[in-house]
Amino acid sequence: MARKVDFLFDPFEIAGVNKSDLDKSIVTQALADVRDYVLEAVLSDTADLRSSVTGRPFKGLSPDYAKFKKKSGHKPVPNLEFSSDMLNSLSVIPVASGKLKLQVSPDQADKADGHNNHSGESKLPTRKFIPNADDDETFRPAIRSAIKDIVMVAVEKQIEKNTAGAQDDQEIEALAKRGIKVNLRQFLG
Repeated sequence: MARKVDFLFDPFEIAGVNKSDLDKSIVTQALADVRDYVLEAVLSDTADLRSSVTGRPFKGLSPDYAKFKKKSGHKPVPNLEFSSDMLNSLSVIPVASGKLKLQVSPDQADKADGHNNHSGESKLPTRKFIPNADDDETFRPAIRSAIKDIVMVAVEKQIEKNTAGAQDDQEIEALAKRGIKVNLRQFLG
């Protein structure tokens, strides 16, 4: 039986923003932008031989596996690529409630579990690229920060929309108050 290896996350929760304060079209665009960014960030991290969970470099290959990989025409590095099937099956999909899920296809879940060890049964060296929510894991800080930045762009779009047509600062303030509730510390932090 194939294992389930995925990570469900809410970009708006990461950014400390209540998505119900945003128009649906702005939320949809932000989710698409975060989806694209997270997929690229995880693939980039694995190509750079580091964990998108911890940010630390992956443990090197065993000498025997490095020889085998090189003999098979591959670079002898822990980039999680041999056939490329597992990383090619990686996706970020929208799910209910405005959340996203990072996952591999079911036919690649056993391989992904071997590296991420969500099951706790793997004997392989851990090379985490999908956080395990059951262990309170999340993305490394730079990925979370970029997710927050993407959501904050959405907040700025909502504020611009809410204040369009305002004639003076007082009118802008009144329009903004009727729209989104944002703590200024989110922009300064």
